[in-house]
Amino acid sequence: MTVLNQLNHESSESAKNTDISLNCDAENKAYERITALAFCSLPSARKKKVREIRQQLIEGKYDIDKRLNIVLDRLIEDLIAEDRIDHLLPNSYQLK
Repeated sequence: MTVLNQLNHESSESAKNTDISLNCDAENKAYERITALAFCSLPSARKKKVREIRQQLIEGKYDIDKRLNIVLDRLIEDLIAEDRIDHLLPNSYQLK
């Protein structure tokens, strides 16, 4: 039985004996365990980055909008560089 199947099985067994609010708790715990397992499988450099971002989020110092804009800019640049953006734009905005 895989870890995911085991977690799902434990969650469903737990849910049989509880009310709806406790079912949500069981699902949250299973999700937390899956997240923890995924985190443990990351390379140490990535774990460090995740910890840093988590801390910034807790402190309210992580600007999600700014980061999203940076990611979108990079994505658009990559699409333009690979010449894959023209088909996404209306004819009046074609780059060629």
